[in-house]
Amino acid sequence: MKRWQPGTRWTKLLCVGLSILFLYACSSIQTVKNPDRGEVLLRLLINENGQVVNIEVVKAEPPGYFEESAVKEFREKKFSPAMKDGIPIKSTMLIRVTYEPH
Repeated sequence: MKRWQPGTRWTKLLCVGLSILFLYACSSIQTVKNPDRGEVLLRLLINENGQVVNIEVVKAEPPGYFEESAVKEFREKKFSPAMKDGIPIKSTMLIRVTYEPH
C-alpha cells in the first residue's frame, strides 16, 4: 500500500470523497508547501493611552508563516482608546490580517 502524500491524486480523491473539513485540511497542507497567502487573527490589548500593550495570535493559517510579520506590524501602532463615560479605558480588539500575492 502506498503512503499518503500531500498533493497526490489519492489525497485529492479523499478530499472530494469525505467532508469539507478534510478538503480544507488538504488545502492547508498544500498551501504550506508554498505559502503565498494566509491569514492571521490577532487579539490586541490597548491601554488608556491607545498604545498596544499585548498581542495574542488567536489563529493563523497556515500556522508558522505569517504570525511574526502580523505581530510586528501592530506592535508600535497607536489607536484611539475606548471611552466609557468620557474617560479612556483599556480595551481589546480583534484584527484579521490577510496576506495575498499582488
